[in-house]
Amino acid sequence: MDIVSIINTSVEILKKASEAAKKIKDAEVKNLLADLSLQLADAKMAIADIKEEMSKLREENLSLRAQKNKEEKPTVKNGCYIFDNDSSRLYCPTCYDVSGKKIMVADVMFVKKCNSCGGIFDAKH
Repeated sequence: MDIVSIINTSVEILKKASEAAKKIKDAEVKNLLADLSLQLADAKMAIADIKEEMSKLREENLSLRAQKNKEEKPTVKNGCYIFDNDSSRLYCPTCYDVSGKKIMVADVMFVKKCNSCGGIFDAKH
């Protein structure tokens, strides 16, 4: 159950409690129910603001990812990626493809090794 459903259910319970409170002459109970009603209304407004902000952030995230993907198209050299025709730096294709991170590979004996994911790549020159 999401938070909006929980709050909506709480509002319904509050309405029922308010109806029951009308039969009771206790002003303190009525004041407490009124306070609860205001708090729930504030919570619903805060959730609406959060949902709007999340929507904006998702759109921005998608836009930035699309922009990044357009800007950086790697080419393959020795089983690794190179960017912007900079053949002096080789990057792990696994890390870039999976998480979008450009992790340089290290020379280890006769292979290239990624220190992040542990991938090993052909180092033929």
